[in-house]
Amino acid sequence: MPTYRFQTSIRAPLEQVYEHVTGFTDGGPANLKALAEKHGELLEQDEEVYVFKGASEDDPTWRCTYDHPRQRVMRAHESKWADRIDIFEAADDDSTLWTVEWEPKASGFRSYIQLVGYHIRGKNHLFASVVIPVVTYFRDRTTTRHRTMSRRNRQRRQ
Repeated sequence: MPTYRFQTSIRAPLEQVYEHVTGFTDGGPANLKALAEKHGELLEQDEEVYVFKGASEDDPTWRCTYDHPRQRVMRAHESKWADRIDIFEAADDDSTLWTVEWEPKASGFRSYIQLVGYHIRGKNHLFASVVIPVVTYFRDRTTTRHRTMSRRNRQRRQ
């Protein structure tokens, strides 16, 4: 069965990228408000497994498992939606390699029809709605910090 995958390097530490993408932090109780903003209404929780109902009627119920800061697995419960797996790896240059995989539930010929549709139409939409906002968030934070530091240095020199 084919899987759909994006992989990108983000210039930010592993912990920060993981927490921004998933809404899940390490240490202490989970921030349920942040998780609800990312996934929808929390229906139940059992240790590191959380079940969320998406915001709209079309959204599935997600069963999310967190392995901080390495992985998040989102399984679409009783739905034909693809399951999503986010994998986070620290790189040598203090950046994070983020891999997003979707595992469609279709099988046989239908899975290959979906694969063709993904390559023709869906890939750009998914990249723009999932990956670009995260890359932009960290790029803008770095740029803003750099600008602030430059302004401070200019003021000190005067």
